[in-house]
Amino acid sequence: MKIAHLVQKLERLEAMARPPSSMDRLQRALNEAAVRLTGKAANHIAHDDPALDLVLNDLQESFVRKLSDADLASHITELERIAFGDNTTRPSCPGRNEIAMRS
Repeated sequence: MKIAHLVQKLERLEAMARPPSSMDRLQRALNEAAVRLTGKAANHIAHDDPALDLVLNDLQESFVRKLSDADLASHITELERIAFGDNTTRPSCPGRNEIAMRS
């Protein structure tokens, strides 16, 4: 148990030592919005569609609109990789073009 605790502590220190990546900032913004709007962390509202919609709409307004085009493209690519892996026949995303053309 102590080793696991030390590993977690080292991971937190490592995360604090380097500048946060854009994905780190996205995760932080998601959790902050979830706590502010629902009182729960984002991972606790994953199956609560109304709460998740509320948080994602807020995230769209407060975080996504402020991203540079390069950061937005990077997020889309990374999230697609997470969702679909190396599947080259991934389903089309109905909102993808609207997200890409947000400005």
